[in-house]
Parts: sequence; structure tokens; C-alpha cells
Amino acid sequence: MAYLKQSRPGRWEIRESRVTPAGPRSRTLATFASLDRSHLALAKSRAENKFDEGAIIEAARRVGAPVESAPADSSAAALLRALGDGHSLAPGLCRLLQDALATGKQSPATEEALGHVGKSAEQRGAELVDLMLLGDAIPSSAKPSPLTFPVIPAGSI
Repeated sequence: MAYLKQSRPGRWEIRESRVTPAGPRSRTLATFASLDRSHLALAKSRAENKFDEGAIIEAARRVGAPVESAPADSSAAALLRALGDGHSLAPGLCRLLQDALATGKQSPATEEALGHVGKSAEQRGAELVDLMLLGDAIPSSAKPSPLTFPVIPAGSI
């Protein structure tokens, strides 16, 4: 079982206890000043028993150890600060964000659109050219029929 221990002021250890023939022992899985995803990954890779990242994060918050926020939390905080300062989102980004937040997951259309967010005009243009070349490469299976004028029955006007 993994747990936290303060090693010295400002430094924390993620430790794991285990039972040996000589009695209980513990070993350090990772040492940190501020807990982040890399420390959790290191501790998980070194753990011999089941490692619960959520329990370690909760324990760190409970004992007052600094915990770095997830990238999405940092981005959300920055967005909220910008909106509070009077900045606004582009309408397309606003719709994508509303869709992603409302459903808790991304719709196929949102997922497709998010694949293009943040790309330069050159990258989007290259993808469009690729798509157009793909459309040109698909063979046409049927020949178009000649256009005819529709027949209007007598007395229907």
C-alpha cells in the first residue's frame, strides 16, 4: 500500500509498505516538492502492489502537500480569467466548448473539429488539398443521365 510521508520541510515522499520475513519494511517510490503526473507515473512504475493515483492525490491534499493541477484545469482557469477580463471566444470555439462541456464527452463532429483547432492555415490547407485529391481519385461508377424537361400532365395547371 502506498502512502505519503514528509521527508523534510517542503519535501514529500510517496512510500510503499510491504511485509518481509524480517518484518514490515517500506521503500520510497518517488520524492517531490510539488506532486505532478510525472511523480505519480514514476511511483506507479516502481510500485510492487496496486497503486491508486487518486488516493495519493487525495492524501497529498489532505496533508497539505502541493499538488499541481491537471493541464485541463490550468487551461480552464486561464480561460475563465480571460473571460473575466472581458475577452471573448470565437463563435466556433464557443460552440465546440459548449458541446464538449455539456455532454461530458465529444460528439463525432466535435471530435473531428477539435482535430483542426490550433493548426495553422498552411496545415489546414494541406489537409484540404489531400481531401480534394482523394475525392478526385475515387472513380465514378455511373455515367450521368441526360437531363430532360419534366412532363407536366395536361389540365394540372
